[in-house]
Amino acid sequence: MALHDVLTVAVYAMKEAKENVPGCGIASELLTISKDGEIGCLGWMHSSQVEQFAESFASGIRHLFVETCDIDAPEKQVRERFDQMWTIIEATRSYLKEQREKPSSFSALIDHMVKRKTKEL
Repeated sequence: MALHDVLTVAVYAMKEAKENVPGCGIASELLTISKDGEIGCLGWMHSSQVEQFAESFASGIRHLFVETCDIDAPEKQVRERFDQMWTIIEATRSYLKEQREKPSSFSALIDHMVKRKTKEL
């Protein structure tokens, strides 16, 4: 997996821990461990945006599931719910692509740190 995909999964795992483990905090710090065992800091981030996307997605899926299982729900209503879910997906992907292009984004920070580390080696 690409590093940004791993980070998305990691942030989602942290979101679940924060919601289900008493005492988990709000801010998150991401570290890497190289194949050689070296620990490096990629920076500090606030994961609220990824957490909000995950919650929107989970909520949309729950509603879609319920309406799909409701045999009495009109097909048009189920299709509208599906379309709403697709809108959430498109908006999320669009936002993440925009953020990736910004020089101050977390993805840009990761790219910078990885390139810097490579130069040091």
